[in-house]
Amino acid sequence: MNERGPIRFVVPVLVLDELDEKRYTGSQQVRKAARTALAPINERLADLESAGYAQLSGEVTLEFLLAGGNNLRGNADSDILDQAEFLQHVARRDVTVATGDHGMRARAVTRKLKVATMPSGLARNMDEAKGEVHNS
Repeated sequence: MNERGPIRFVVPVLVLDELDEKRYTGSQQVRKAARTALAPINERLADLESAGYAQLSGEVTLEFLLAGGNNLRGNADSDILDQAEFLQHVARRDVTVATGDHGMRARAVTRKLKVATMPSGLARNMDEAKGEVHNS
């Protein structure tokens, strides 16, 4: 166990919806990147559906956050941060937002949420704006 206890990796359903949409829209590279991002979830789908979580490794679990789906305002960053604040409130422990996006980082900090830099293997490259996605 790490010094802070188990790690719960919680993915808002909003993120899943966005990845699902990108599997079928955009360039071939965007579709492939979305499918690649969803692969670890697909591999653990049986556990996620039966137990409500899946073991990723050691003390790390994967869970979905379904709250807030009907109250979305249309700005994905704000909606995700709203959900992070909700989770922090109900869990009564710190929530850390992982992002490689400077705007999301600034929004999270102003809301007093902890922020972690997205691991380089998962970070988006600027070429995504041109329809291409590359791991950094």
